[in-house]
Amino acid sequence: MAGGKLSIWQILRRTVIALVVTLLVLVVLVIVINRFDEKLDPGAEAWLHPTLRTIPPETNGYYALLALSVEAPDAIKAGQAIDAEIAHEAGQHLAAPSNFDQIAARQGKLWQANLPSCKSDSKDCVADYYARESEFQAAIDAQKTALARYYAMVALPDYAGPYGRFSLMLSPASHLAQLARADAALRIKRGDTTAVAQLSQSLQFWTTVATHAQQLIEAMFAVGQIRQTNAVLASLLKLHPELKDAIRQGAKPALDTFTAIDVDKRLPELMHSELTYLSSAMEQPNVGNEAVPSGGLGNLLLVHNATINMLYHALSTKMTSEQVEAACNFGPRWVYNPAGRMILCIATPDYSRYGGRIQEVQKAARELSTQLQ
Repeated sequence: MAGGKLSIWQILRRTVIALVVTLLVLVVLVIVINRFDEKLDPGAEAWLHPTLRTIPPETNGYYALLALSVEAPDAIKAGQAIDAEIAHEAGQHLAAPSNFDQIAARQGKLWQANLPSCKSDSKDCVADYYARESEFQAAIDAQKTALARYYAMVALPDYAGPYGRFSLMLSPASHLAQLARADAALRIKRGDTTAVAQLSQSLQFWTTVATHAQQLIEAMFAVGQIRQTNAVLASLLKLHPELKDAIRQGAKPALDTFTAIDVDKRLPELMHSELTYLSSAMEQPNVGNEAVPSGGLGNLLLVHNATINMLYHALSTKMTSEQVEAACNFGPRWVYNPAGRMILCIATPDYSRYGGRIQEVQKAARELSTQLQ
């Protein structure tokens, strides 16, 4: 260095040091900002303590649903054992247990075969069942034991399950519900009218699930089963008008119960559960105060009560996906609680989409109910 001038390398070094120091200061500043939490909104706090139904296990279809893939003499006890295993792994949190994937794989192992499914838009599955009778009958015969478990399950009168377990049941429940509809349609074609009662029981069971489910995906799956069972009953009524009295006697009470569900009341109940689950998934130990648990960088950038308040606002005001997307646009507000804002962006259900879907199925159920009068 001559005449006090800095060399190019010294200038570069000082520039890099200045940038690193500036970056570190910004990181520390962001972390400090995110050490301050909000008070929990009273409305959000009320949502975090939903009333859970308690019913006798022997009448609870949740345990039978959980054990659909299990060959056991007592499905209720088998389902209770699976539930206890999940609860043990999950501990005190509602989040998925560490061995959730293994349990799910075990539940789905019986359904890896390419089982037939209705290829229509579900408005005339009966015609599809009749046209592909041999294909569906072969699948029905291969799953007779599992179908017997399904029929025993839908005969149970009530349903109450905890949040976060339903995805374990999707595969067996979906396949067996489809096969049960095909089985009933083909038996009716052969003159076995007792199948109407089993279809009606299935409709009643899924109506009960839709009414009492804790999880949004659980309720919407049930609504999907109601839609398809309703469509099958409507097709059977058209093809076999002599079954009108049997369908009316068996199915109309379930149809009336389902169409009486108040969507504007039911969906907020499900949103309460969504908020409770998300709160637990964030591992917040002290809901209601400003305690922030220690942890890694994710926890440092996750402000718990602020996140719950954001989610509560999104759910209670019925924000659409477009509104959520607008709230997630990147900007200066991302400096505070960025991890919580990411949860808002990826975990907020579109209230309007689910409400419209339920009302669409209710309309079809009313149409069938009117035909049965």
